[in-house]
Amino acid sequence: MLMLLHLFVFDPQGTPFQFIVQLFPNGRPKCAGSSKHLDLLGLFMKSFIAFSRHLTALLLLFLPLILHGAPSHDSPEHVVQKLYRAVAENNADAYMSCFSFKGFDQNDKKIMQLQLKEVLSITHEKLKEDGGLQSVKTGILERKGNTARVEAVVTSGSGQSGTETLTLIWEEGGWKIDLLSELQETSLSY
Repeated sequence: MLMLLHLFVFDPQGTPFQFIVQLFPNGRPKCAGSSKHLDLLGLFMKSFIAFSRHLTALLLLFLPLILHGAPSHDSPEHVVQKLYRAVAENNADAYMSCFSFKGFDQNDKKIMQLQLKEVLSITHEKLKEDGGLQSVKTGILERKGNTARVEAVVTSGSGQSGTETLTLIWEEGGWKIDLLSELQETSLSY
């Protein structure tokens, strides 16, 4: 496949020079332009080709890190941070979306949702009295298959902090706090 690259190069005095570079599949460029600057262009093209090969190798090396390395909006840590932001904002929809109701029948689910809304209201008021939410720092303690344990260090505006460990499960394409597990382990408190 033949590719044409049209370049404008400026010398130190600002004079433009036009080059047309033909790139062949074997990687050897052929240039047309001012003969006085073809050596400079040849050096530029060799450097550019070498750089692009190194850049390609680096991208391939770091692609998994780029795609999966940073905590994403689907990470267990993100869900826990979302939970505490929802408490700070008194956002019931965001708060409820953080929980899995797996293991609850419809009636129990409705009862739990009402109780969680009450917990949200009380916790929001307590956090508000303590100066609001200053920060939430999260870290994964353990991750096995579809289960993760996340530790959250929550600091209020008054400087008070507390640590909580939550169990999350992968459910319906996202991480959710395993409400049944949390209720069995401890009473749910913030």
